[in-house]
Amino acid sequence: MSFNLLDHHVYHSAPQRAVISAWTQHIPFGMLLIDLLRPRLVVELGTHMGASYCAFCQAVTELGLGTRCVAVDCWEGDPQAGKYGPEVLEDLQAHHDPRYGDFSTLMRSSFDDAVSAFADGSIDLLHIDGLHAYEAVKHDLETWLPKMSSRGVIILHDIAERQPTFGVWRLWDELKQTYPHHLEFEHGHGLGLVAVGENAPEGLQSVFDLPPDQWSALRDLMRDLGASFDEQVVRVEELHQNQAQLRNVQEVIEHERHIATQKITHLNEVIQQAHGQVAAQAITLDAQQRELAETQRRLDNALWQLDWLNRSRGVRMVKLARASRALLRQRGAGQLAKRAALWAVGKRGYYRLDSAAALPVPKQARPIMREYKQVMFLSGCPGGAMRYRCDHQAEQLNLLGCSAESEAIATVNLMELLDRFQCFVLHRVPFDSDVHAFMTEARARGKALFFETDDLVFVPGNAKHQAELERFSPRDRALYIDEMGRIRQTLHLCDAVTVSTDPLREWIEPLCSRVAVTPNVASREMVARSQMALAAHSALPGAVAGDGASGGVVIAYFSGSPSHDRDFLEAQDALLWALETYPQTRFLLVGPLKLSEQFERFGERVRHEPVRPWQALPALYADVAINLAPLERDNPFTEAKSSIKYLEAALLKVPTIASPRNDFTRVMRHGENGLLADSPDAWREALRQLIESPEERRRMGERAYEEVMAQQTTTSQAPLVYDVMRSHFRAVKPSRDQRRLRVNWVVDAPDAAAGARMETTETSGTMRLASALARQGHTVRVVIAAPAADVIPPTWQAEAAPAEIVIGYDAAPVADASVATSAATSRIVADHHESLFRFYLVTDATAGGTSEPDGALPLRRICLAPGATQSAEGMEYEAARLSQLLLEHCW
Repeated sequence: MSFNLLDHHVYHSAPQRAVISAWTQHIPFGMLLIDLLRPRLVVELGTHMGASYCAFCQAVTELGLGTRCVAVDCWEGDPQAGKYGPEVLEDLQAHHDPRYGDFSTLMRSSFDDAVSAFADGSIDLLHIDGLHAYEAVKHDLETWLPKMSSRGVIILHDIAERQPTFGVWRLWDELKQTYPHHLEFEHGHGLGLVAVGENAPEGLQSVFDLPPDQWSALRDLMRDLGASFDEQVVRVEELHQNQAQLRNVQEVIEHERHIATQKITHLNEVIQQAHGQVAAQAITLDAQQRELAETQRRLDNALWQLDWLNRSRGVRMVKLARASRALLRQRGAGQLAKRAALWAVGKRGYYRLDSAAALPVPKQARPIMREYKQVMFLSGCPGGAMRYRCDHQAEQLNLLGCSAESEAIATVNLMELLDRFQCFVLHRVPFDSDVHAFMTEARARGKALFFETDDLVFVPGNAKHQAELERFSPRDRALYIDEMGRIRQTLHLCDAVTVSTDPLREWIEPLCSRVAVTPNVASREMVARSQMALAAHSALPGAVAGDGASGGVVIAYFSGSPSHDRDFLEAQDALLWALETYPQTRFLLVGPLKLSEQFERFGERVRHEPVRPWQALPALYADVAINLAPLERDNPFTEAKSSIKYLEAALLKVPTIASPRNDFTRVMRHGENGLLADSPDAWREALRQLIESPEERRRMGERAYEEVMAQQTTTSQAPLVYDVMRSHFRAVKPSRDQRRLRVNWVVDAPDAAAGARMETTETSGTMRLASALARQGHTVRVVIAAPAADVIPPTWQAEAAPAEIVIGYDAAPVADASVATSAATSRIVADHHESLFRFYLVTDATAGGTSEPDGALPLRRICLAPGATQSAEGMEYEAARLSQLLLEHCW
């Protein structure tokens, strides 16, 4: 069989036993050896603090092997290691016994006394690391050699040490002459491996058979990774020493604090005795403060009701009318028409007349301790990746009534989230002790755990394909690769995975059976800001679609991060040719790209802007004629990239020339909504075509804009994300499919004519439907948006039974589902932070145009058949169908 390092990921696992040892640099190879050999019995002679032995045991645990391990040592020291007391063994036992005690034994014995405890031919792996004098190590070898199996392997440490008291190198030279299959490492004082059995395992034989150059590369990798582990252990030990010093300082501080406390206590007693009247006044002040707190609570409640009223549809329409009249009077009918077009694309339907006119008015958040939601996206990679993969997907779920939010994992207390969310999506989160504790507790509480990634950052062997690592120091590169391994650990522990592209899905399928693709899309705020930038650009004097306002044809490349140097080379020669051939062209570079000196000759025609916040990008795109999206060829990392650069440019009607990587070919059709180029000649021809033809630029930009607006926004793709998340969740938690729900049934408050109004078909039918839904087995609470109970008609209790009536929307309890039964109550349900899912019930009464427009509020619409609720039979049928709809949508 051939050797493939990617099949043996255990070698880059960080050692759990962090002690300073001469063996630390060999830990990666030691763990790899366990994977290659898969021994039945491992024996180590000379364990000391257990760096090597615990690495063997850790590998056995991570690989799930049935291996038995034995460490033989007196734990008293020797002339070379020095003498030590029982604390060394006690420290090792504290680490070893809880983790490995079920298959591993720490045998306190001399080597000669212990040999009789093992049958001949029983040991597959023997590690000799005792006294290193030539006579001593040769005696150990000859004594234990009969115990080796037919597939036995012996490893010797310190084969590179040639001090007068060390003789392992002499024995190693003899063994190399006797046994043809051996491996040798010179770093970390030297390590030698020799196969003494006649049947070497296939995995190890594949390493023996490696060509010299491949063996040299493997040995160098083991050396570099071992050196990184050694540095980490040294840093941990220094941290422990610093902590010990800190504890000493803290003890001194605590002593001084105790003395100071005694003095303060005495002083307080004197003050209490001298100021008796102050205590009485304090009691009076406390009562006043309680009264003030109660007054403040009432004021807050009134302000909350006022705020809700202020955000109601009627008040917003009044504000919109006033703002329109003011704008018409101040700026004329033309500006009013443009502003009206901008108002139409927002979330609330009303916008301020300031500089943020085209942006949604932010909603006042409820206190976070009351939030109770379905999905929490936790990102280990804040920035653009978190925005597209967490913020946007949370927005998509919210648009269909599934409550979700997103946070950077470093900014939250993980354990506090477990009571408030049902499902957690971990976006590129590296594994560590806190994440492990969180995931363990989440599973214990029955929560669902999903993994999410938008880049190929979970395969350490592919790190060489990331151009950004070329700028890293060896130490930072090793840390980054280690983080990739820890991200992979998190992936292994999750129930399902979502990714942004098909190539990522293909990489993950061998690691997780449940994986789905949810492409990157534009958020509603991105669309609003792009519309605002388009309007501003079109208002400029002489503005022409597809041309820069400053004149000429602006070609742009938005780098975003330092990882695109090699990508840009795909288009560099063609771009230089275009600047040389067409004097009207200009080049705009945004981001930390290292630009070639060849561009200097074009002077001011080349403009290099620093990285900008994403909110500022639409204004830059609006002045661009051609957008470039090159990606390196034959690179699995770039092949897995998504088509974000095309998406962002299309929102501004800017055509893109892109490399034909997987996700770009998914959304782009050559010559229709953009151009694809994969060679210098193809890039040159694409630039020529768009530079020479403004009509082609306009046509492709318009087509890209139409398709993105129709197919690649959070609004249009929300059902896909919703269905994927629901499918994953139900595959993990199938028992929830038939559960009974807690339902808040939110109805209008009655007016002064409530008695007469009660008899109307609308109100009576709504209450009877809630009653019928409760008879389906659900816990239904009819929430009435009224400030006081004395205005509730007494007949409502009978109409609603067996449902419970709750007075006041602010008292609406935690629910699996909250249902708005009218346009007036839709805002209440949309703002209810304690509902996992939110719905708007469309009936005969609400279907006549009074309901909120689609997409205006984060509610899923559910419909009843026209006229079905007129009879008792129709009511029961619709209640049963409504029950099935709620169970279908509440996952």
